[in-house]
Amino acid sequence: MVIRVDTSILRQSSVNISELGINLGQIGHDILGQAQSAPNYDNQFGSKVQVLGQEAFARSQGIMSQINNQSSILQSKAQAFEAADLAGVANFTALSTEFISAFDKSFIYQLFQLDYPNNDLPKALLQHYLYGNGESYKLTKKQMLDANPKLSISDSQVFQAEVNQLKLKGGGTAHFIGNGPATSQTMGALGSFTAIYDGNLIVQHNGDWSFDGKVSFYDVWDFNRGNRYPSAEFKVAVGRTFLPGTSFNVYSEDMDIMQTNRNDSVIFIENPEFTPKLVNDLFQDVEGGIKNVVSEIKLL
Repeated sequence: MVIRVDTSILRQSSVNISELGINLGQIGHDILGQAQSAPNYDNQFGSKVQVLGQEAFARSQGIMSQINNQSSILQSKAQAFEAADLAGVANFTALSTEFISAFDKSFIYQLFQLDYPNNDLPKALLQHYLYGNGESYKLTKKQMLDANPKLSISDSQVFQAEVNQLKLKGGGTAHFIGNGPATSQTMGALGSFTAIYDGNLIVQHNGDWSFDGKVSFYDVWDFNRGNRYPSAEFKVAVGRTFLPGTSFNVYSEDMDIMQTNRNDSVIFIENPEFTPKLVNDLFQDVEGGIKNVVSEIKLL
């Protein structure tokens, strides 16, 4: 059952009651004034009239106080009902906004994932962008390979500096920990990211070197502006406009690797035959998802 209250009626009733109290108070003052001026016959008539006038005045003041109190109660009730209405509207608006936001995210995610037929990693990262509230995301070893990482420890400047130092010494060994650039060949996954190396470096007297250790990935997944090709930057800008999400840090498990100066890229010990391949028919750098959004909008 819904009870509807017209607060304007409550406020007008409060005013009417207040005016009644004022009039009653004025009547009490008038009676008191008339009683005070009543003639006195042998100290009997005037004094009795004055007592009656004082009683009438006191009673009128008491009634006026009660009336004013009732008027104030009506005012406060009207304010309470109005406050409840405002709170209800605010709560409904917040709930509606939350519902619409959730609907929009689900709608957009369903459209964008249509371009991921064979690789779940971009789907997982996009979903985390929409619903993860900025929490970090950790890649499994499988997801690391699903990113089709193209990385070589020789691209690390700090690694090359370490190799050169050992060459100057005629060779040697060192425990190397450092970062290097890497790229994901799976579009919609990591793009350019950071490879973190930790392992043993051996440099021979002839300058040959080998590295045996572990690698992990780090990236910030977002649609922010970056150092990309103009066409890619445009597509990312479109994704930034259409996708209501929160950027997040991406970490990974450690994977065993090795590489020598004769290798163009690292070798994953558990998957030595792995070769990164360009996968650009899945997500199409956001473009496919945008086309789906536009197509759906035209149908509305």
